[in-house]
This record gives sequence, C-alpha cells and structure tokens, in this order.
Amino acid sequence: MPESQRHDPRRDVPRFALRVTDAALALGVSPRTIATLRESGQLRSFTVGRRVLISTAEIHRFIRERMAEAGDQ
Repeated sequence: MPESQRHDPRRDVPRFALRVTDAALALGVSPRTIATLRESGQLRSFTVGRRVLISTAEIHRFIRERMAEAGDQ
C-alpha cells in the first residue's frame, strides 16, 4: 500500500492542546497574531518542554468571548 494511503492512528487521538501554528490555523489568523494575543493575556498558553501549547478549551473560551463582544455592538 502506498505510504500516502496508510492510516495514521495518531490522527484518531483527540487533541486537547494545539501548537501555536495549529491554533493559528484553527482561528484563521497568523502565528504572529497568536503570539500577540498571548503576550497581551487575551489567549492563555502553557509549555511542555520547549513547546508552547494552547488548550482547545482556551481556544473555545476565546471564541465565546469574542462572539459575546460582537453581540454587544
């Protein structure tokens, strides 16, 4: 079977945290925007070793807050 058709079981594991680049993709922004949001305290993150991660719960919280703010306008 060609390598491109092999099933990667890691894809089936739920992800509870995303790398900065994956969080940026999920939110449709650049990694630099994620860095700015982290630096300003608007998006919380944590590290594991040298890797910066953002929990999926934190991403959902961020979205809910932005949606609530947009509803106020």
